Amino acid sequence: MTQPLRNATEIRTSVGFPSGSRIGVTGHRPSKIILDGRPAYHLDVFARVVDLAVAALQQFQPSHVRTGMAQGWDQAVAEACVRLDIPFTAVIPHEAFPSRWPAAARAKYNDLLMAADDIVVVGTGDFHLGLLQRRNERIVDDVADEGGYLLALWDMKPRGGTFNCIQYAGEHGVNCHNLWPTWLRHRAARSRHQSAAE
Repeated sequence: MTQPLRNATEIRTSVGFPSGSRIGVTGHRPSKIILDGRPAYHLDVFARVVDLAVAALQQFQPSHVRTGMAQGWDQAVAEACVRLDIPFTAVIPHEAFPSRWPAAARAKYNDLLMAADDIVVVGTGDFHLGLLQRRNERIVDDVADEGGYLLALWDMKPRGGTFNCIQYAGEHGVNCHNLWPTWLRHRAARSRHQSAAE
């Protein structure tokens, strides 16, 4: 049995993926994806996150994407897949997953589900938070079976669902490309540009 990773620096990462690979997605919710002091719940901030996802998908040119459809990075990648006509599978933890979201967020989720090439529902019965990790494990297991990779937006802090997913991927031989440093460079460049304009 593989030993669990003890800290963030032990996470295996790769510099990229071979073109045509199948990739899975993990990343933060909007509250952790901040630009100009505002989270990605704001449409203009979310649009920048989608831009990052589009650029990454254009660079890596995956043949297929699996996303967990959470608000934030998961949905940004799904939106990028729609724009670039890349097939994607929505791997959702439970039918009731978005039931407590605001109406606009549920509508966006449903639009993306309609655009998915396939939908996998991980859990049945009552919804519980453990299904979120089971969803992440399903994504990793599927891309591992396909010789794929994980595309992450992770702040390098060794806690939370995104970290757990990346740790699980590492334990199962799935390499991860983390776009957080790219996001930080984008934020810094935007800040310098705004300062120069003042």
